[in-house]
Amino acid sequence: MKTGLKNTKKASFPLPELPAGVPVPLPREILGGLRRVRARKVRVELAECLALLAAVVPSLWLAQGLADWIFNLPWTVRSFLLAGDAAGAAFLVYRFAFLPLTKRLTSRTAALLVEREIPSFHSLLISSVELSSGKPGFPQGSLDLVRETIARAAAHLRKLNVAREVISTARLKRWARGGLLGVVCFSTVFLAFPVKSTILLQRILLSRAPLPTKTIVVAVTEDLAVHIGSDVVLSASAKGVVPKSGRAFITYANNKKEVIPAAPGAEDPALFSVSFKNVQGAFRYHFVLNDGTGSEFNVRTLQPPTIESCRFVQSYPKYTGMKPAEMSPGGLSLLAGSRLQIEARTTQPLQTAELQIEGSGKKIPLGVSGLDKRSIKGELAVPKEGLTGFSLLLVNTDGIPSVQNTVYSVNFLPDTPPEVELTAPTADMRTVSLRSQPGIAFNTKDDFGIRKVTLRYETTRPAPEGAPPASPETGSLDLPLPPSGAACRHRYVWDFAKQSPPLTVGCKVEYWIEVTDNNDVTGPGTGQTGKKSFTVLSEAEKKTELLEALGSKAVDIETIYKSQKSVNEELDSTIRKYQKP
Repeated sequence: MKTGLKNTKKASFPLPELPAGVPVPLPREILGGLRRVRARKVRVELAECLALLAAVVPSLWLAQGLADWIFNLPWTVRSFLLAGDAAGAAFLVYRFAFLPLTKRLTSRTAALLVEREIPSFHSLLISSVELSSGKPGFPQGSLDLVRETIARAAAHLRKLNVAREVISTARLKRWARGGLLGVVCFSTVFLAFPVKSTILLQRILLSRAPLPTKTIVVAVTEDLAVHIGSDVVLSASAKGVVPKSGRAFITYANNKKEVIPAAPGAEDPALFSVSFKNVQGAFRYHFVLNDGTGSEFNVRTLQPPTIESCRFVQSYPKYTGMKPAEMSPGGLSLLAGSRLQIEARTTQPLQTAELQIEGSGKKIPLGVSGLDKRSIKGELAVPKEGLTGFSLLLVNTDGIPSVQNTVYSVNFLPDTPPEVELTAPTADMRTVSLRSQPGIAFNTKDDFGIRKVTLRYETTRPAPEGAPPASPETGSLDLPLPPSGAACRHRYVWDFAKQSPPLTVGCKVEYWIEVTDNNDVTGPGTGQTGKKSFTVLSEAEKKTELLEALGSKAVDIETIYKSQKSVNEELDSTIRKYQKP
């Protein structure tokens, strides 16, 4: 079909010229045709992108699911494959969606594309676009000639479906068939094996779900971080067919491998566990139960903080008069009421530090200081009793606590009560007169000195005839303090004349010595002697008692004299008998 310009006779008069830069409006046929070409090109390229994604992604996931089912791919490998899937999909979207949207056809490029695909235009369409633009570099010339060119291009454009003829969908159809095949295969497999396919798809998306087998291994413990020297228990649960035994596969950091039997639990036969004592290094592990293989997990070790050096200083109570002394950590001999100053350096920066009392479980916060957070300070008030040892609990800045903490044993030294012994008079009961001044002797003993010595007594006065017995009267006398020292001897003369209320004949007095030490922290401690007594007699009664005592002594002396005289006579007779003439 001939579409070129027809030969016309040359005009006998000059044609009007278009002024430079004056645009000529294009007819609706040309503008609409070029717009449809641009829109169809974008739609076809976007559809090609979707077709490629439908063909590539299901195919990749089918291949990855099959490989995972056969080889039980580790989580790391599956993450790399998923990253590759995402990168490939991103490239397809960029190439077939993003670029077509950012580099869309203009009217001129769309006209060139039409001219290339439909040669019958013979440059009419591109000439119309360029001559109508009025841009510099495109001389327009005669207005009638421009209009004639545009009209012929529009007339030819009306006869064609330019968008369909220019923008081919052959490649889209091929890719669509491939995408449909990928979706059909993926859907068929998914519908044929819904449970297994669901699990494999979850694993493709980086789930830690176990492979679909008769026995599904469900991890109870997964990735763990444990302290060096601590114990750890690894566990997995069996779903589906529960076997009688299982295995745990261990891979150490040096690639050494070990298989450990996993026994079922006594309470839950589906729970299988293995124990590790005193873990010293990192390792990987996974469980195999029947035909099911669990995911592989990591156990990494954490270095806990420890004590690098420590210092203990005991500050004694003031009443002892002792200066602070540094104590050996190997054996702490602590006095009740003292305060133990604790200073230590650790191997790692600390978040918190505590002092734990052994037995009671009581914890005392310690201060963390220093720019490096490795110095700790604190104080322990030594109680009266119950302290057998303590340990230092450390938590570093990563939240890792110390393990197997050293227990510092304590030898508890209580401040014992003072001791006192009444040495004179020796008799438990005696008689005295109102003018007597009996002497009392006693010995005292204490670790850190006596603060108070008291003579305590109870006086029972004679009751009138026929009256009930009178209640005892109590009293006390503060005696002079003994000289400083651990053990002292004392003597006190009891002057009855200064007694208030005064004693009378017939009074019975029961007395004892009580001493109090200087312990003003956990005390005071007190000690007392046994009780002794005396009865007050009149002067005549006392004289009679003395005379009777002297008579008794005289009789005793006479008896001894006679006995001695008889012995002497017998001895003299024996000597004379055996003496030679």
